[in-house]
Amino acid sequence: RSAVRGVFRRSRLGAALGDFARAVLRAGAGSGGGGACLDPPACMDTLYFVEERDRIVWVYNRCGDASWELSRVAPCQRAKNRFVLCYGPQGRPGAWAVQDQTSGPHGDFIGGPAAGVAEYADGPPAAPDPRRPPLGPWRLWGIPYMLTNSPPSPPLVLDSAVRFIQAPFVSWRYSEQGNVARLELTSEPRPIGDEHLEEVLDKFRSLLRHVAQRPAMVLVIRSDVRKAMLPSVRQIRRFLGFMQDHGPELVLTGRGNAIVVQPSGFLGAALVQLIRMVQRMLPAPWPETIVPTVEEADAFLAPLAAEAALAALAATAEPAP
Repeated sequence: RSAVRGVFRRSRLGAALGDFARAVLRAGAGSGGGGACLDPPACMDTLYFVEERDRIVWVYNRCGDASWELSRVAPCQRAKNRFVLCYGPQGRPGAWAVQDQTSGPHGDFIGGPAAGVAEYADGPPAAPDPRRPPLGPWRLWGIPYMLTNSPPSPPLVLDSAVRFIQAPFVSWRYSEQGNVARLELTSEPRPIGDEHLEEVLDKFRSLLRHVAQRPAMVLVIRSDVRKAMLPSVRQIRRFLGFMQDHGPELVLTGRGNAIVVQPSGFLGAALVQLIRMVQRMLPAPWPETIVPTVEEADAFLAPLAAEAALAALAATAEPAP
C-alpha cells in the first residue's frame, strides 16, 4: 500500500486516502439522519465520509459559506494538510469536489459525487446546489464513500477479549473516558513468538477500526517496553507492514504516543535505537515521545487527551445566540 506508506514517511494525509479498494455503500447507509432540512446550511456544519469495507469515518467541518475542511486529524497536522470539500474549485467550475489545498487553491483533485447516483437528502436537484454538497455516494481517489450530514450508527460494543489482553510477550488494557480512548501496553521479558504476534496484531486491528468507526473518538497510547526483548528482523518488517496497512485508522484517531524505555544498558540502548529507526522510517502524524518513566509518559499524554476532550465538547456545544 504505497499511498498509505506516505502517511508515515511524509505525514501527508493525501497518501492515506489513495490505496483502498471498496464496494459502493448501500444507498441508505449514510443518509439515515439526513431527511428534509428546513435550513440546509445549518444542517450541514459537520459532514461525514464513511468508507464502506471498514466503515471508518472521515469528518469535515464547515470552514466557509460553501466549504468544509477535513478536521479529524491531530492538531499538529491541520496546518500541514488541507483537504477541502468545496463548490467550484480550480478546474471544476459548477461542481462539488474534494481537493487537496495544502499548497493552495491549485491542488490535486481528489474526487466528487459518484456519477449518476449522488442524491440530495430531499431529492435530486436539476443542478448542483452551491450551498451544500450532495449527500450520498461519492468517489475519492476512485474509492466509494457515502457522504452524510449525520453521524453513522456506532459499532457494537468492543469485546472484552480486545479490551484486555495477556499474551506471553505483552499485556494491554484499553479504556475510554468520554471521547478519549487510551491503550496501555506493558511488555513482558519473554521471546516474541510469531503466532502470538499475529494474534496481538489481529486484536489491535479490531481495536483501531472500532475507534475509527466512531467519529468523535481519538486514541492515545502508552507503551512500556522496559522489559521487552528485541524482535527479529522478520517481526520488525511485519510490524511496519501492519502500521502501513492501517495508516488511515491511525491518522484519524491517533493523538499521542508515549514510549517508556530505559536507555541504559545494552538492551535498553538497542531498544532506543530500534524505536528511533522505526520513527525515521514511519514518522507518526501525531505527537510522540520516548521517556524513561511511566509518570513522564502520563504527563506527556495528559494535555493531549485534555485537548481532544475540549475539542469534542466545543463540537457538540450549541452556538451562542
